[in-house]
Amino acid sequence: MNLRNFLVSAAVATAAIAAGTAALADAPNTQTATVSGAAKIIRPITISAAGSLDFGTIVKPRTGGTAGTVTISNASTATRTPSGDLVTVGSSFSRPVYTIGGEGAQNYSLVVPASFDMTGSAGGTLTVTLTPSMAAGNHTFTGTVGSGATDTLYMGASIPVSDTTTSGAYSGSFDVTVTYN
Repeated sequence: MNLRNFLVSAAVATAAIAAGTAALADAPNTQTATVSGAAKIIRPITISAAGSLDFGTIVKPRTGGTAGTVTISNASTATRTPSGDLVTVGSSFSRPVYTIGGEGAQNYSLVVPASFDMTGSAGGTLTVTLTPSMAAGNHTFTGTVGSGATDTLYMGASIPVSDTTTSGAYSGSFDVTVTYN
């Protein structure tokens, strides 16, 4: 075989392989599916509290007096209101204000306990009923993805006090939790 015949044979073989590969790609036993990828990256959800829950000083009723509650409102401007024969001393009281931050247009859940207990320094327990300005459950940040958003939660609360409530300083704590859905 001379060089010219060898080159012609190699060219014919290469053309046959190329034609076979093209035919194989068009064969009904070979298919291709294309899938695209995507991701949405969002900022972390945050919660911070400013202030604490402090009912201030409360004078309980005399023996046989009418029991009542002291209520701190969950409005943006808080008020403190005693009922029954209760008297509040001074104007000092506070409640926490929470700032919840996250990504615009994202859903999140808010978990707030219905109540928690405070224990007295001389014994006794007070059950605090919490009244948040936002209902526990699912919420959605305003805005759009790519922008930060915040919601504000004002925590209201109330405590019952009777003539048998043990005198003393009471304290306790509770958690408020936010989670992206």
